[in-house]
Amino acid sequence: MKVEKILQKHGYKPNVLLDQHFLADEKLVVRLLKKLQIKKDDIVFEVGAGIGTFTEKIPKCKKIYAVDIDKKVIAVLKAEVKREYLEVIEGNALEHISKLKFNKLVSSTPYSICEPLFHKLFVADFEKALVIVPEKFHEKVENPQSSFGFFVKMFLNVKKIEDIPKIAFIPAPKVGSVALLVTKKPQSISQELYLQKDKKVKNLLREVLCKNKKMTKKQAKKLIDEKIDNKTMLEGFPGKLKLEELEILEEFVTNTE
Repeated sequence: MKVEKILQKHGYKPNVLLDQHFLADEKLVVRLLKKLQIKKDDIVFEVGAGIGTFTEKIPKCKKIYAVDIDKKVIAVLKAEVKREYLEVIEGNALEHISKLKFNKLVSSTPYSICEPLFHKLFVADFEKALVIVPEKFHEKVENPQSSFGFFVKMFLNVKKIEDIPKIAFIPAPKVGSVALLVTKKPQSISQELYLQKDKKVKNLLREVLCKNKKMTKKQAKKLIDEKIDNKTMLEGFPGKLKLEELEILEEFVTNTE
């Protein structure tokens, strides 16, 4: 797909407010998609499909859900990419991730939804995701000294594929980007604990110990009181904890026999 020609043909001007930057390097698009190893039985979910630069190059598969929130860009996509197994959806991709079944995901992600997208990936049932993010966000993902980096490490395997220069996009963004390959980590007790954000830590720990360690409620409560001195943390909620508190909980859950 020749991005510049397509934009001129439809008289479409990318919406800066929606962080629209279309990857114009066709060889790069194909090279990145190969990392997903898309097969004929796969269902692919595309976040922010835009004019279809990735959509067009996705290998033949069972289904493609191409989602974008911009009505005007959706019109361009429908006109330029024709496949019987392609379903174009106008709407918020983050909402549809929870509703649709898929096993591969592609996203050239606007910075404003990078972190919410990763939180969706924590709980989504998928095999592989190709995610393009700004350099600064990649640094956040890899930062072990942040709560967000802690959660990423708990739920996901993230591998950097390659750096993408600004000139590879039309229009060029202000910062460089990074292509990441993301897979899920095996389900763990710690994940189960942190996903229940609406319960107090002390109640979650007690439930985890009763369910997975076969303790009674009395035994679980006694062990928690003995091993964890930070009572303020126990009254808090998983999503609101500081990094050092998260590390305490992780060690407790992992090492408790």
